[in-house]
Amino acid sequence: MKIAFVNQFQNAAENQAYQSLRMVAERLGHELVHCASSAEVEACQPDFVLAPASTRPKLNDFPHYGVLHDPRESYLQERPFFTNLRTHDGWVALASSMIHFARDVAFSVGRHQEIGVYYNTCQRQERSTDLATLLRERRLRIAYFGTNWDKRRSRMFRTLSQEEGIVIGGPPESWPDIDPKSYCGELPFDGDSVQAKYAECGAGLCLLSEKHFRDDVISNRVLEVTSVGALAISCDTPWLREHFGDSLYYVDQRLPDPLLLKQILAARDEMYRDPAAALQRAAHARQVFERHFCGEVLLANAVEHHRLIDSRRNDSIARARQRYWPLISVIIRCGSRSVDFVHRAVASIARQTYGRFHLILVRHQEIDLSSIQSQSWPNIEKIEIVECPGGDCSTSLWAGLNAVQGDYFSVLDDDDWLFSNHFEQLFRPFPSAPQPHFFAFSGSVSIEAEARVVMGAGLDNRHISRFGLPDSNSLDQIAGAIATNAFVASRDLLHEDLLYDPHIHSAEDSFLILALLLQTRPVFSHAATSVSELGHAGRASVAFHPRRYEDLFSLHTRLSGKYRLPQSPIDSWSALREMWENLPSVAQPRNADGQHVVGDDSFYLSAMPDSELKCVASGWHYSGSKIHAGCGKLARFQSNLSLHTKPTPWHYAAELRFRRPSKHQGELLMRVELLVKTGRIGVGLLNRDGPHYLFRAHLRAMEATQVVNIPIDDLSKAGLLILQTWDEPAFAEVELLSLRLLAARDS
Repeated sequence: MKIAFVNQFQNAAENQAYQSLRMVAERLGHELVHCASSAEVEACQPDFVLAPASTRPKLNDFPHYGVLHDPRESYLQERPFFTNLRTHDGWVALASSMIHFARDVAFSVGRHQEIGVYYNTCQRQERSTDLATLLRERRLRIAYFGTNWDKRRSRMFRTLSQEEGIVIGGPPESWPDIDPKSYCGELPFDGDSVQAKYAECGAGLCLLSEKHFRDDVISNRVLEVTSVGALAISCDTPWLREHFGDSLYYVDQRLPDPLLLKQILAARDEMYRDPAAALQRAAHARQVFERHFCGEVLLANAVEHHRLIDSRRNDSIARARQRYWPLISVIIRCGSRSVDFVHRAVASIARQTYGRFHLILVRHQEIDLSSIQSQSWPNIEKIEIVECPGGDCSTSLWAGLNAVQGDYFSVLDDDDWLFSNHFEQLFRPFPSAPQPHFFAFSGSVSIEAEARVVMGAGLDNRHISRFGLPDSNSLDQIAGAIATNAFVASRDLLHEDLLYDPHIHSAEDSFLILALLLQTRPVFSHAATSVSELGHAGRASVAFHPRRYEDLFSLHTRLSGKYRLPQSPIDSWSALREMWENLPSVAQPRNADGQHVVGDDSFYLSAMPDSELKCVASGWHYSGSKIHAGCGKLARFQSNLSLHTKPTPWHYAAELRFRRPSKHQGELLMRVELLVKTGRIGVGLLNRDGPHYLFRAHLRAMEATQVVNIPIDDLSKAGLLILQTWDEPAFAEVELLSLRLLAARDS
């Protein structure tokens, strides 16, 4: 089998593990391929994927297995990491705590509760430490290797390094405070050099981070040490006691530094006092490793687990086909883009593992669809072309809805596509008959034109953009959480009133989704199987459609009476009135440079030409400014700032203490220039004396630079400039290009 090992890190434990497992795969007749991004996974075309970090979601249409070697805290500190976990098709783990956790997660999302036994371990070794000689000549050295990512027990390691017979290795920046006599440098991450060093030293120290220790999740150190027959001095955990018994020399990691140090050195003294027992312990520990925890055993486990899950999945689908195999009408609006896009969308329907399909191609502009009509497609029983010349998004969608014949229907934009298990996940557990008032939806993967840094996951052009419904009563947020291509609904939800075209040109899909939701309880698949490709030349942002605000107002009006979501405001008039007051009177303007301008246009400085303005201060202070964790980095003297927000509504990404003029008195205009690459970003100016906003606006992604004009009538009242997410649970990427305070030249 070909197995993709997804790892974006460099010179990390995962790199060491990969090199070991690559050798193991060759021994077993498999191929393990290192992939740093979803693009490399796509190029690899593997049989399945191992995702060995909490930072990696499923982003490709291949079976993904999450490797749970991080403790539970890793998934519960950051929402995206827990989302990543739930996107996987299955899970593998070694620690009992993580196997139990994975079963709970599997049950919660309706997937197989059998968890594979696997860990990123090392290979069986031919080399062996000459332990008898090292013991007899009292030349044992205690080795510890690590990237020291969490700076654990710094004082203890510093003191330990001053002792004789200690070897500490890893990146030099990770060990700046240890005694140079004990530092052996950074060994190659080649899957062999670390084990060779353990064999040379004869003993290895195995300590865990606090969160690993608390969840009884081991590190690879104890396996690397025992693989070469060296003696392991290890923290005392239930899992190690259960599997390795007394073959290890245990220390109490919870002790204060001086006492822990004393126990470590005492363990070496015990080895010298009873060398026969030490030899017996080392031999037994190696035997445990080779029988149960070497790479050859655990990678074989992963392969067999994949085969088991795949076999059960196929059997389940085969049984479902015999009971009830639904006909699903899929609407694809065609004409705005080339036939190649349509072909890709149709091909993704033909690859579906569940269902049979009636394809409705709504042709609203001239496009040759003969190549699609003439081809024989698996799973597609009928291709129907509905002519809708000159139809806009709304009219063409409703033309398709009126042609629905299947028990269920779905919408697929011609530049989007689906993972092959999309409908399989939406319909699990598989029904035995048509389901009335049915609405199910998936999460979404977005593919961007250029790769960017995704939170914790390195450089990638794919990310999870939607996953579940928000905890909100906002219609905009609810509709925005479900992509147009993500849902399937039963035909009985298309009641007579709903089959009339609402003529909502830029929010037609949101209206349809909300109108369906108000009739039933939605089912979320807890999988991200719908794919949207962003940034190509033919894809336009609806945010700047000339009728955008009118369309949104129309949507809210339609859903304010008889057809109203249960969580909608009871007083619909007040809600509509509030929305009306927030509607702009004109479309968003552009300045002479083609930049989009946002802000208070009634402020006199906003309307003045640049020639009549002077800059009295620019930039922000390093001291007093803050970038929130995972959102970017703040450096001294930088002129621009790149941010990646978290997918949490109203979450601060940056708090900037802007530079102020030393002498100027009077009114000022703060001008902020930004490039919003993805998502929606909020820009606000806080009151200096409290958490209230003097100004706040939001900007959506677009190719052009956007300018925010913020009026300041009293500089003493102005506090921090805030960049934040807006009201939807989605990532955003923004580059702050400049921040200036402007005044009239004659002031």
